Amino acid sequence: MKAKAGIPVPSLRRLLIYYRRLVQAVEQGSSFISSEDLGRGAGVPGAQVRKGLSYLLECGCLGVGYEARALASQLEEFLGRINDKEAVLVGVGNLGRALAVYPGFAHYRVWIIALLDSDPAKISQMIGEREVLRLEKLPNLAQRLHIESRCATPL
Repeated sequence: MKAKAGIPVPSLRRLLIYYRRLVQAVEQGSSFISSEDLGRGAGVPGAQVRKGLSYLLECGCLGVGYEARALASQLEEFLGRINDKEAVLVGVGNLGRALAVYPGFAHYRVWIIALLDSDPAKISQMIGEREVLRLEKLPNLAQRLHIESRCATPL
């Protein structure tokens, strides 16, 4: 699915809410879902749902709604839920350790592939199946793995 240029940011933000509602509907055995039902979860009217989804697809079925499984699949593709995403975790304090072993990321196809820290006492420790590396290795690791930097400051 290819999105049309210029999709408004508020519409983009609501797509995940629509997706979650679609998954719930499919799990409950619903074949179709109305724009009004999708809108209730996002706090918007059905007309706004239809307009937002029109940036991504042609239309639903008038009087019937959207085929829930098909729309969920289209949103999965658009939102990148069908693609694996690799992440590097910087900082393995209490929160970092919890994130490093959190099994829920697999549901979102997110895989933590490396752990880094600046604290010498944490270097070489094993957390789960991964060894903590020195933070200084990040630039080289990012370059070797073609990782896009999303930091506030350049590496």
